[in-house]
Amino acid sequence: MHVLASLKPASLVFRLPQTSPKAKTMPHLKITRFAAQAECHYQATQQGNARTANRAYAQIVRAKDSLVAGGHLAALVPLLCHEHAAVRLWAARYLLFCPPFAQQTEAVLTTIAAHGAGILIADAKQTLTQWRKGNLTLGD
Repeated sequence: MHVLASLKPASLVFRLPQTSPKAKTMPHLKITRFAAQAECHYQATQQGNARTANRAYAQIVRAKDSLVAGGHLAALVPLLCHEHAAVRLWAARYLLFCPPFAQQTEAVLTTIAAHGAGILIADAKQTLTQWRKGNLTLGD
């Protein structure tokens, strides 16, 4: 008798492994939260809503800190191509500290500084200036 013929149909069903408790902290979820909060921060800043902007900033920093702690800071790299310039700016600001991507992130910031809109231009210019002076830290 062939081995497969002796198996019952239920034993042929592929089952996904149980979701581990750590699945909730996977890098892609942190990246999604990071991007959403970067957009929220920009919108709140544009509207002059300091409370919402500050809350969004705290969430951005929390997501970044979690990525750094898990050794996943490079997971921000796909956000350098995000459709929203604020998301690209925030990702680039932190990826400056990831040597394999520092040159690419400087290019992203330079592009935003030259062709961005509103406050993003000033933010990108200031980020580049402070980075080049050595005044930025990953903790900021």
